[in-house]
Amino acid sequence: MKRFLSLCIVLLGTTELVAQSFVINGHITGSRQKYIYLSYEGHKDSSKIENGQFRLKGSISEPANAILHFTPFPTDEEYQLTREFMLEPSVIEISVKGGNLRLAVIKGSVSQAESESLDNMRVQVKKETERLSIKYDKAENAWGKAVDAQQSERVQDSLKAIVSAIHDQLSSYDNAIQQHTLNFISTHPDSYISGLELSLFVRILPLDTLRKMYLQLTPRIKESFAGKEISKEIHVMTAASPGSEATDFATVDINNKPLQLSSFRGSVVLLDFWASWCVPCRVSNPHLIALFNKYKSKGFTIIGIADDNRNPQAWRTAVEQDHIGIWYHVLRGSDLVNQLKGLPSEEDIGHKFAIYSLPVKILIDKNGVIIGRYGSEDEAALEKKLEEIL
Repeated sequence: MKRFLSLCIVLLGTTELVAQSFVINGHITGSRQKYIYLSYEGHKDSSKIENGQFRLKGSISEPANAILHFTPFPTDEEYQLTREFMLEPSVIEISVKGGNLRLAVIKGSVSQAESESLDNMRVQVKKETERLSIKYDKAENAWGKAVDAQQSERVQDSLKAIVSAIHDQLSSYDNAIQQHTLNFISTHPDSYISGLELSLFVRILPLDTLRKMYLQLTPRIKESFAGKEISKEIHVMTAASPGSEATDFATVDINNKPLQLSSFRGSVVLLDFWASWCVPCRVSNPHLIALFNKYKSKGFTIIGIADDNRNPQAWRTAVEQDHIGIWYHVLRGSDLVNQLKGLPSEEDIGHKFAIYSLPVKILIDKNGVIIGRYGSEDEAALEKKLEEIL
């Protein structure tokens, strides 16, 4: 939730639309708090609570995610007691019983009503996802400890298999949430919620699906700040998709030798974007080894690009443990400071290829043109493509 709010505030922080006024009339019982605070679009306002009533006024140019809280700067613990909602130019009525902001009833915001409707569709799936996420964290922690303690390969493989199985379950629930969201967007093309939700999936959906969903939005939503950001991302992703010439990069490999993508012209190259901490990435390595050994004599090679700039030793250890030192390896070159700010880094190879999640594999032909882009569930498609061209 916190990440969702942060992203929405970034997306809606600036717009060319004319600001319009809003009024919030609040009624609260069962609370000794003297003030209530409203944060939205980088702004913060407050109102004194008198006789159980409060009133907040302001202006926004389009619906935005906002948060009500009792303390000026909520701690992580206090954040759990806040209330997020969709603020829009209208008269909004908020009722808080028992002093519990989390259970506040909000009326008068069309966007909020639409948001609640979507949440109701996804609530059961989200509960299952939360339950499995706890199991996943525990299993991943156990596997990590086994690796650190250098336990037997049998123990490590067993724990890795458990992590992989839970990951597959989580993926199925993630797919269900995604489908509920896409159905909502299709049936609510003029909703600001649709624009915001699609912006959250922009780095997850296949480009064709993203483009299709974007085209369903009405002109009003395309012109919203979220809509414009989606359009920008589509442009970046198009440049890193099949049919486009692969952007060149130059770096040094794991052995500190120079490596430049353009020097591989004449070979079929697979860029494998992975990380030592990425379970699905490492689970797929045996399959990659088989492909490499099968096609290396036919002009096929692999360049592993690891998102391990913060921990190069973990990268080197993973390469050794997974027996993948038989092909080229480089670091992604990501800049943590820029990542946290949502800014690109000139040295980030992942940014050049629109890499927003792991694993991703990009297949480049002998002429340097991208001919395939594959996720963790596309191993069969990758193998079929290699059979076709080699």
